[in-house]
Amino acid sequence: MRACVSGLVPGDPVACAGGGYAVHAEVDHVPGNLCARMPRRVEFAHAAFGTVGSIALHGVRQADVRLGERVP
Repeated sequence: MRACVSGLVPGDPVACAGGGYAVHAEVDHVPGNLCARMPRRVEFAHAAFGTVGSIALHGVRQADVRLGERVP
């Protein structure tokens, strides 16, 4: 098995997300922009919540909210 994403090597723990790509499996094929190597000090259970944060951030970006604006 070989890594196709720069900065990753087989066996690296990664957190990944993405509808249709990231599934609950030991081995998966995920585009490089949807995965990130986990720092050694981060537990898998904690890394799983990165997706929740990125979904919230995506909503803020889509709303084009700026500092000082109010969102009803």
